[in-house]
Amino acid sequence: MVTAEGIRTLVPEKPFVPLRIYTILGQTYDITHPDLVLIGRTALHVGIASRRNPALFETVNRVAISGITEVKAIPIPPY
Repeated sequence: MVTAEGIRTLVPEKPFVPLRIYTILGQTYDITHPDLVLIGRTALHVGIASRRNPALFETVNRVAISGITEVKAIPIPPY
């Protein structure tokens, strides 16, 4: 079971590892920068990164923690 506390422990990892959230409805949300997620007790607010500055968001999605089935690291392509 995914919890707010479990997600909270993943976000501040150094170096930051981008994460993908999977929901029971089949949706996915990517956390591409640690500043783009706000973790609450029952929901996350996941920002969609701005093209000009990836640490700022253009829009925000609210994701109920009870609807999250899995959180995985996003593979980072080699340079």
